[in-house]
Order: sequence, then C-alpha cells, then structure tokens
Amino acid sequence: MTEREMWTLALGQLAMISREQALAAIGRRRLERLVDTGRLTRPRDRVYRIAGAPTDAREPFLAACLAAGDGAVVSHLAAGALWSMRGLLLGLPESSWRHREGFTSLV
Repeated sequence: MTEREMWTLALGQLAMISREQALAAIGRRRLERLVDTGRLTRPRDRVYRIAGAPTDAREPFLAACLAAGDGAVVSHLAAGALWSMRGLLLGLPESSWRHREGFTSLV
C-alpha cells in the first residue's frame, strides 16, 4: 500500500486508520512525522485520525474496532444503535472479535 492509498483508506473509514494499516503503507518513521507535524492525531491507542477532518458520531465505535484489530465488530447495544434500532441510543462503544478460544468483548 502506498501513502496515497493510506489516505484514501482513511477517508473511507471516517478519516481514521489503524496503526497496523499505517505501518503497512508508510512505516514507523513517516507515521511519527505525520503525528509530530499535526497531520494525524491519536484519538485512541493504535488509531490515527486525519487532523481537521469532519467529525462523526460513529467515530468512537470504528476507533474501538480499529484498535482491537482484524475481525473486530461493533456489537451488543452499540450495534443496535448504529443500525437505528428503536429505543437504542449511541453510548459506549462495544466491540467483539473472534480468536482461537472463542470471542472477546471490549467496552
């Protein structure tokens, strides 16, 4: 993946990208430089966001999934709220992901 492809990927993910995705595209030194110069911010551990991009109420949920890694999904009440299920409001992000021993959930 090139740096240009990284920016395109981030724009398709509410202006966010995981550390693993960024490192695959640009490497650690370039990633640190983008953070140091303010082009990227860190809304959560292992997650970067394009500075100045429009905000979205769904960001904490995607950030939780990006931080958890491949296979993570928004789950439980948070998933229902994102799907606009009647009576559910966006609150704390809840995510789940599969591993060898089963599933793990993170709030």
